[in-house]
Amino acid sequence: MNVKVAIVVGGIQNHIPLIKRLKRRQYYTILVDYLDEPRAKHYADEHVQISIFDFDAIKNLAIERKASLIINACLEHVNTGICRIAEELGLPHPYSSEIAYKISNKEYMKECMVQNDVPTTKYMCISSYEDLRDFCLKYPVYVKSSEGSGSNAVNRASSIEEVKSCIEQVLKKYPGKRVIVEEEAKGKEYNVYCFPTNGRANVLMIAKRCTDNQSEDHVTKLIATFAPPLISEKAKEIIHDTANCITRAFKLDNVPMFMQVMVCEDKINVIEFAGRMSGGYGYQAIYDDTGIDEFEATINSFLNIPNIIEFKAPDSFTTVSTIYASPCIFDKVIGYQELLDNGTISNAMFPRLSGTEIVSGSSNGSCVAFFIHHAATIDELIDKIFTTYNSVEVLGTDGKKHLKKELRLTKELIFS
Repeated sequence: MNVKVAIVVGGIQNHIPLIKRLKRRQYYTILVDYLDEPRAKHYADEHVQISIFDFDAIKNLAIERKASLIINACLEHVNTGICRIAEELGLPHPYSSEIAYKISNKEYMKECMVQNDVPTTKYMCISSYEDLRDFCLKYPVYVKSSEGSGSNAVNRASSIEEVKSCIEQVLKKYPGKRVIVEEEAKGKEYNVYCFPTNGRANVLMIAKRCTDNQSEDHVTKLIATFAPPLISEKAKEIIHDTANCITRAFKLDNVPMFMQVMVCEDKINVIEFAGRMSGGYGYQAIYDDTGIDEFEATINSFLNIPNIIEFKAPDSFTTVSTIYASPCIFDKVIGYQELLDNGTISNAMFPRLSGTEIVSGSSNGSCVAFFIHHAATIDELIDKIFTTYNSVEVLGTDGKKHLKKELRLTKELIFS
């Protein structure tokens, strides 16, 4: 009997549900991650310590183990290598390695958006300080690598001296890469979750990112996402039209797509987009609201199985709250089970293992849980969140309480 082998690239928390779904499809799962104890290790059938960027080693493993699938759901910069290996070995893949590269390279992305009239901020790409002689952008600006990912790789600058300092930091982290400097977009930030099929983006959810900019460690923290957003119908229409435009421009079909946009009244600016699922816990909120399982759809995408995207708009409000802790050695979160049982909390996810060091100065590094709340009204939603923060607690191995109760969603953040 031939056993189907799937290689999962990356042992992140979000690959746990991916592995579970692959196993339901009778795949033997091999997790590739250089860490000794990646978060998803004990859910896979086997763990092989290979860097997720060592594509020669991954290819050799695929040949040796006769893999029929190499897959990743949420890590943007490995898809180019995965698709190239799949092309060379005749394995299924969601799009060509050329498209994978184009949607992960921020310089090409910005250039293509401008060419296709996708609303985005003014920018310039530079290779050295000499290129700053032509600097003509308005402050503040953001500085990032053309091939970086995640908010930790983005720096804000308000003067030419700060721009130079930020460029130095980016080049130190991404040597030899081009640097993008772009103007700050006005408005509030929103996540846009899509699944393009047949030339249509199929916007599954638009969620406002409610953030805290006043933390004592001076790090902007995502407190919660809130959906559906309280924005104008015109802004929603433009978001849908823009998502469709990106879908066609980059030839994205039968794949997940995640956009980050700034909305100011009836205007939007696209910050970035990716041809993959988002990180975090948004996939569960999407499933709760639409019934669409993004992980199943992603597996279908990699296997070239067409997805049928049909859903009704939700008739309730949904939040995904991020639970933060003060610096400690994390032990556990308590007090949530009764809230799950009585429906105050709809779902919960815990990305940290007991014994993990919780640090300040990092949004990701101090997050210990995600809670999903659903409610028919905003008042009911806020009541559920208030009850949650007064019922749960984060304990350190020192036995002390470490929940940062002040970092919770409020009406002010929703309506701001």
